[in-house]
Amino acid sequence: MKAQNVYLGIDVGTSGTKVLAINGEGKILASGVGEYPCYAPKPLWSEQDPEDWWQAVVHTVRQVCEDPDVAKNVAGISLSLQGGTFVPTDAGGRALRPAIVWNDERTAKEREAFLREVGTDEDMYQKTGWHLGLGLLAQEIRWMKDN
Repeated sequence: MKAQNVYLGIDVGTSGTKVLAINGEGKILASGVGEYPCYAPKPLWSEQDPEDWWQAVVHTVRQVCEDPDVAKNVAGISLSLQGGTFVPTDAGGRALRPAIVWNDERTAKEREAFLREVGTDEDMYQKTGWHLGLGLLAQEIRWMKDN
């Protein structure tokens, strides 16, 4: 392969991590996938181990960069993550517990409290652009504090 800039797209999604290596013209040079589980320790709960994400990123990037011409020409990386997934960490950035995934529904009580104390779903949307779903980070943080 002629030396050319390579760009990695890394998507750390709910079901797995997907990585693409593309050139400047958008041609796919390599791809990789690393899957991981989602745990439901209680009904309506959805959690993942952040270490699983890291291991999947390492595995898939190594997979995509097996070709030395890809690996030595990486000029940029784009990263996409699960929006709304909550990972409480310590001061060193280490996860304190499993992540609460965006599709978790444990915060029904916190949602009702928000509606009583702050306002309607429409109020929330007008102020933030987010609807008051059960996976809203503010509610997950409140759940963490209360539980």
